[in-house]
Amino acid sequence: AGKKPAWHGDYWTSVVPMGIWKPVRLEAYDAAKISNLYVKSTQGEKDSAEVQVQVEVEHSGSQAQDVTLNVGVRGENFECEAFIEEIEVTLQPGTNTFTVPVQVQDAKLWYPWDLGDQNLYVANVIVSQGDDRMLDARRELFGIRELTMEMNPGYTTDEVENPWTVMINGKRHFLRSGTWGGPPDIFFGRATKEKYEELIRLAKQANLNNLRIFGWHPTEIPYFYELCNRAGITVWQDILPIASLSLPKDEAFKQAIFADAITVVKDLRNHPCMVILEGGEEILMTASDPVHNLKLMQELGEVVKPYTDLHYIPVSPLSDEIAVELGYKPKESVHANGQFYGEGRKTMEEYYRELDYAAVSELAISSCPNVESIRKFIPPGELWPPGPSWGHHWTDFDVLRTFNFEVVGSQATGSMEEFVEASQISQGVIFQFGLEYFRRRKPRSSATCICHYITFAPDMKWGIVDYFQQTKKSYDFVRLAYQPVLVSLDYPKRRWLPGETFDAELWVVNDRYEIYAGCTVKVEVKNAQGEVVNTETVQLEDVAPDSSQQYARVNIKVPGKLGEQFFMDLEMADSSGAVISENHYVMLVADEAVDLPELRRIGAEAIEKRTIYGSSNYLRYFEGFVNEKGEAHWGETLPVVKEFRDSH
Repeated sequence: AGKKPAWHGDYWTSVVPMGIWKPVRLEAYDAAKISNLYVKSTQGEKDSAEVQVQVEVEHSGSQAQDVTLNVGVRGENFECEAFIEEIEVTLQPGTNTFTVPVQVQDAKLWYPWDLGDQNLYVANVIVSQGDDRMLDARRELFGIRELTMEMNPGYTTDEVENPWTVMINGKRHFLRSGTWGGPPDIFFGRATKEKYEELIRLAKQANLNNLRIFGWHPTEIPYFYELCNRAGITVWQDILPIASLSLPKDEAFKQAIFADAITVVKDLRNHPCMVILEGGEEILMTASDPVHNLKLMQELGEVVKPYTDLHYIPVSPLSDEIAVELGYKPKESVHANGQFYGEGRKTMEEYYRELDYAAVSELAISSCPNVESIRKFIPPGELWPPGPSWGHHWTDFDVLRTFNFEVVGSQATGSMEEFVEASQISQGVIFQFGLEYFRRRKPRSSATCICHYITFAPDMKWGIVDYFQQTKKSYDFVRLAYQPVLVSLDYPKRRWLPGETFDAELWVVNDRYEIYAGCTVKVEVKNAQGEVVNTETVQLEDVAPDSSQQYARVNIKVPGKLGEQFFMDLEMADSSGAVISENHYVMLVADEAVDLPELRRIGAEAIEKRTIYGSSNYLRYFEGFVNEKGEAHWGETLPVVKEFRDSH
């Protein structure tokens, strides 16, 4: 998986991956073999395209050899005529590179799923000698699409100097992304094609149009990229598993990763789903020598440049404190994880509104998987009150208790079922608020990415789809926030007093290139029992393509009594009555003057405990496993979480 353990980061840091994780084959050939194909396309006039097929041929003989290159292009998932070119070339001993142009008429373009069709072509190349002796043949799947990067409007060159807007065939591709937290299983042999298919299906169903593979994990198997090509999901790819560490300084290491990077880029560059390449993940903030790390990542970009036209970003994030000290601009990209690590110091309404960045490469919140999933990997005797197996699967109880109180108004420690459900709703509501905030900023912001979409092992952490491929309640909140056409409420707070006037701005974000005429939005207010207590209809003007705009304000009386929840449901329909977008918000009937100090107190407890025992020492929650110095050790009796034990 590279020159380091690929699972570096928050989880499974002691497990070193080994073995085969990509297809392996045995090739037999005589004198020549096709070692690589690179297919580049340029759009022409009248829907035509020129496809440049670069063929790399290895000739093992000691003498020059005359051969014929036959290059054909045809539609893979649609009917079209075959376009064929044939040239005579001479192979010299060693590596030979030839470029064959093929003119394609009535070219069918490839788009992400929310912008158009996923038309795919196949390039077939045959190397032959004489009339009937085929030396080798190769097939490559590709798409005809024009990919460019544009600067985000609204920033000065002192704030942002890199382009962050992905343009595909002239259309803005706002990245609604999720981090792909490794293959479907930490044990490679369990990562079946069926698991990949289901996870790509669920990603598209959740309205993700991009997946980010970051440097905690290796590049994926070819089938993953093929599935993304067919599903119309683009990929934001860290080239190598390089993350969160100090890089060696010897020349041998550098040359080895450069060679690996070239191989990876040559393997991936034909996939139309590929849109961004990246170097190191959080490679500056944890390094003993960030200058060295950055220099190496910058050199890596220059090394791969001759092999691809894909845009390269040296590190992520590009605007953390250290990156800015090293010369990068302050509003490029951010890991918007401060809400997770802040533990109650700020509400989501306070935290996200302070962020002003062109791209959000991570936005992290954690939760528990479903109860049925938990029963599959936590021993029965440790289910509730929780035993130390919860700690081994990275359960940060303080973080989850804090988020539960902020979002649902209670720490929700009465039962496992209550705690799990609250954690998932909390993750979903926070994701929803952050994602909608950044999407309303379009085109100033052009990419958001939840951390994570999946993880590769049973855990109590990041994903919205768990290890057993079960969706959490948070999945539905992300699905709503990531709708291509999003009807959205921009509300100033989540806690409202009984009878107070709920006041919010009504926005519509349209990532499609369609006009929606004569739209109306029905706003329903529901009480804690789910009963509709108030309804309002808002008439909108036409919703423009590729737009984000405020259309009205919503002012409705808050139902219920202190301690209850209430809900805001939106339904947007066009002039024909067809529903274009729906949304659902969970609000609290509560007094901020009472609840927010309590939130700070709960968070302060968590921060103090984390300071004493360390942020990754999850055994701190279990009596007998951590001594007064914060050092983990084994006790003799089944421990319980002190807070939970006391509450029972």
